[in-house]
Amino acid sequence: MYTLVIKEGVKNMIGLEEILKVYNMPVTELAEQLNVTRGYVYNWISGKRNIPQKTLIKLSVIFNNLPKEYFTKELTEIEKIEVRTSQIEGLVSNPATYYAELIESNKQQFEEDYEDRFVQLSKVKFIANIANRVKEILESAELEYVEEIFDSVLDIIDSKKFSQKVLNDILGSVIISYGGVENKKNNEFINKLVRIINENEEERQKKKKDVEQMLKSIDIEDLFN
Repeated sequence: MYTLVIKEGVKNMIGLEEILKVYNMPVTELAEQLNVTRGYVYNWISGKRNIPQKTLIKLSVIFNNLPKEYFTKELTEIEKIEVRTSQIEGLVSNPATYYAELIESNKQQFEEDYEDRFVQLSKVKFIANIANRVKEILESAELEYVEEIFDSVLDIIDSKKFSQKVLNDILGSVIISYGGVENKKNNEFINKLVRIINENEEERQKKKKDVEQMLKSIDIEDLFN
C-alpha cells in the first residue's frame, strides 16, 4: 500500500496534505474514494493542479464536513485544531466502523479507548475554544493590558496552590460587578466581594469626575501666564 510521505522542513503543507496526515489516510485510499488516480491527488497536494469544485464537495463529505476551503490553503493553528476535532468526532460518532475488530477481541479495551476518545475530544474542543476567544480579545483590546491579565491568571493556575472555588468566586464577583450578571448562587463571600468592588468603582468614578471638572474649570490661558 502506498502512503503519503511527509518531509518536514521542505515545504508548507496545504490543507489536503495536513488533513490526510491527521486522518492517517493513504493517498491510495482517498484516490479510490474519489474514483481518481493517485497522480491526481499528488498533483493537488503539490499545487500542480487545482482541486475541482465538485471534488471539494466530496472531500468535505469524506472528512466529516470540513469547510471546502481547508483543502486548498495552508491551515492556521486554530484550523489544525478544528481538523483534529473533526477527526475525533468522526471516530466517536461512528464507533461501530472504527472499533469493529476491537469490540470482537477485547470489550474492556474498547470501552477504555472509547472513553479516552471523549476525553481527547473535550480537550481539543477546550483548546479550540480558548484559542478563538483569545483571538477575538486580541483583535478588540490593547495587547499589553490583555497580556498582563492572562499572565496573572496563568501564574495562579500554574502555582497549583490555589483553591479553585475561591478563584472562581473572585472571578465571578468581578463578572457580576462589571457585567451586570445576577449572583444566582447567593454566596455571601461573592456578595462581600461585589460590594467591595462596587464601592471601589464608585470612588474611582468620583475621582475621575472631579478631575474632569477641575480640568474644565481651568482657563487655558492661565496655563501660559
